[in-house]
Amino acid sequence: MAQRLHETNHGVFEKYFIEGAEVTAICTTGKGNLDVYLSFKDGGEPEDIIDNSLKLVSFEVDCFPVGFPDIFQSREKYCYTYLYKGENGLTDSPPEVFTQFEPLIKQPDEGIKLLLQCFELVRSLHQTLIENIELNQEVEQFVRCVSCYYWYFKETCRIDREPKIKILTDALKYYDEMKSAIPPLLFFSIEQFEDCLNGFSPNGGKNSLEKYDLDSVEYFNSLMDINQECRDNFFKADPKLLVYHCTELLKTFHKLREYVKKEIEYSNMLLYSVFCNTNDSLITELIRAYVEIRQSDRDTAVLPDFINYISDRYKNLVAYFEEKYEFSLGIDMNKLNFLLSGVKLEATQPDEDVEVCLEDVLYEMLGSMDRILNYSGIEQEKRDFFKCFIENFKDYMPKIDNIPAESRRKFNAVFFDLYESVILRYSKEKPKDKALEMFLSYGFIDSDLLSPRQIYGLYSMLDKYSLTQGNIYLMKNWMEKIISGDISPSVNELGVTYEKVIKEQQYRSADKSSDLDTERRRLHFEISNMFRTSHRVCSGHFGTYFPVLCRDTIPEDIRRVAVTPEKLQKSLSELLERDFSVFHRELFYSGETEVFKKEIIMKQVFPDIILVPAAGARALMWQEMSGVSRTSRGRFIFPVLTSEDLTLMMIKLAGQFRWELCRSMMGGRWNDISYNSLTSVYADYIDTYRKNKNLTPEAKERIRSQIKRHNNNLRNIFTYDYELWLRYEYLGSRKLNKEVRAIMYQFCPFGASKRKLLLNQPVFSDIAIRFENERKKIVREIEKRYENYTKAGYDLEPELEDNLRFYKEL
Repeated sequence: MAQRLHETNHGVFEKYFIEGAEVTAICTTGKGNLDVYLSFKDGGEPEDIIDNSLKLVSFEVDCFPVGFPDIFQSREKYCYTYLYKGENGLTDSPPEVFTQFEPLIKQPDEGIKLLLQCFELVRSLHQTLIENIELNQEVEQFVRCVSCYYWYFKETCRIDREPKIKILTDALKYYDEMKSAIPPLLFFSIEQFEDCLNGFSPNGGKNSLEKYDLDSVEYFNSLMDINQECRDNFFKADPKLLVYHCTELLKTFHKLREYVKKEIEYSNMLLYSVFCNTNDSLITELIRAYVEIRQSDRDTAVLPDFINYISDRYKNLVAYFEEKYEFSLGIDMNKLNFLLSGVKLEATQPDEDVEVCLEDVLYEMLGSMDRILNYSGIEQEKRDFFKCFIENFKDYMPKIDNIPAESRRKFNAVFFDLYESVILRYSKEKPKDKALEMFLSYGFIDSDLLSPRQIYGLYSMLDKYSLTQGNIYLMKNWMEKIISGDISPSVNELGVTYEKVIKEQQYRSADKSSDLDTERRRLHFEISNMFRTSHRVCSGHFGTYFPVLCRDTIPEDIRRVAVTPEKLQKSLSELLERDFSVFHRELFYSGETEVFKKEIIMKQVFPDIILVPAAGARALMWQEMSGVSRTSRGRFIFPVLTSEDLTLMMIKLAGQFRWELCRSMMGGRWNDISYNSLTSVYADYIDTYRKNKNLTPEAKERIRSQIKRHNNNLRNIFTYDYELWLRYEYLGSRKLNKEVRAIMYQFCPFGASKRKLLLNQPVFSDIAIRFENERKKIVREIEKRYENYTKAGYDLEPELEDNLRFYKEL
């Protein structure tokens, strides 16, 4: 097991209770939150145990005795690692007090409260078990299906190599049963793979929960759902009832630990069997098969698409596991990507760019900091401070968090002043100085802060960003547009527009005739608000934020992490393949023909994408619209250097964009269920999920956890479901409940070809039929209106034809 992904929250009192440590006292908490972790490392230092633990559950506590469930039945050690976050003031009690159930007997009210909190812990663990079993079933189906395809390729492509991994040899029996279901493959078809995948029944079609003794959980679920007053009176009737139920609940608690650990170990085994850091895995065997076929000059047309598809799907499964348990499996994705780079989908085109000599680049970058500072023209005091700070940083290379916060704040402020001064002058003079371009594009300052290979990589990538890239801008190009007035500055963090700020300043100004809207003011507003905030957020390092590009923040191979317009266009295309209407919005017809003025049309409006000069792992959806006009573009912000998956980043921003755009378009009616919209329907679903009879108790528990995890923020709750919809449901993995699936299908539909494939699947059939009926009804209404126009002698304008085409292709 590799290290767990853990971040410490410094804002509240925290205390760890380490798994395997002796319970010397029962610590009763205050109000707060208790995170429960399960370790896969026996013994060792506390830090090692924490780093090798998976986060299973998190639940609210109030006077919860940490250690009480663990010492049941003469146990003396913690069964899990607990992290308490909340009010300070833990109180200790001897373990003997709780082993004799004194709190339950002497104070029934407190005993009932304790029982309810223990039940909340048990219920959360039970939910984790169910979700892990479902994940294992999905991965098991996936592994068996991929294994069958391997044997199909081995048979049809005459592969001589015999696989040595057990999971493939075990799968041969499944292939004998399923090979008749795999049609001849002239090209790889996702639909055929899905059909084959659905042919496997996990666990032989049996309910995997049946192998575990969990009747007590169902009993306690029913008990806790009855009227509170009746339940409390039942327990108060005799202390023995409370003691008995607590005893049974703690037995279940210890059983669940065994069951959960077993299922998670199985998850690891399955995921490592698909790809691991050794060379014995499903994907590596497939790549070996591909290499063998290529070397024999036989046709490999099917294999590259198949390998890339199952690799992408596997990455999604790993990401889901790691996000759910806040734990890194330690799978080397860089190695996987490197291996996949050898699986060519088409012949690589030779690079026609003229290579620049490394020595020439390094020579040109000498003295870059002095050139940038001198060119800026900022005050000498700021210049000296900035240079002194960088020189000291180069000499000692301290950790950023070891530099005094006040000194860092001052340096950061000077950095943005420097950027503002340089870009203002650069936009007018356009000097041919690569050091200035690298500063404005990447945040590069000094060649001593980077390795020669990194400098060369940044230098050679500059030509990849031309001025004519549609709606994709480097920050320097964006700022030039702001200075010239071609684009209005972005809103500030409070959502206030530049125009409104200028208007208020004009109102307060004594000289009403003076023009406050100057180049410098526009630039300063954009840098002070959008640029400063986005730079910090995109870097992803709030506690150790440093705006200058350094050796440790980026890899040696710059091309691998550079966010080029081509990569962004590709990620946009992949987003639109899954949610093709994400950037469409309803607008009034804008042409000159008066008779069409009341027509509402669907129009696609792509957002502007701005590349902030930072290396980071986060992107921002800054604005859903850039002006009062409904036709104005949104604004997405990406770091110019990132090792993250751009498509996944784009999907997250798209979810936030969909939500905010709908809110803006609906105005005050955004959550009014009498108006059918994405935000109103989803908000109603969240508000009423407890009473929704279409949801199972397990589904309701997941929703409750999701709401809590996202602090009741509706946009974030929706975005999480949207990500599951596009990342997993699109690929055939069922991650949403049927209510959310219906909402997503209605407002964020897949393309027509994908929906056609889903029509015959039971979970989609009803909502698909409703959607198609509604779509056809809209098409008939539009065709009837447009037919009346043409009969009256009017020619349909392109906007109207595009609108009709949209609904026909929807």
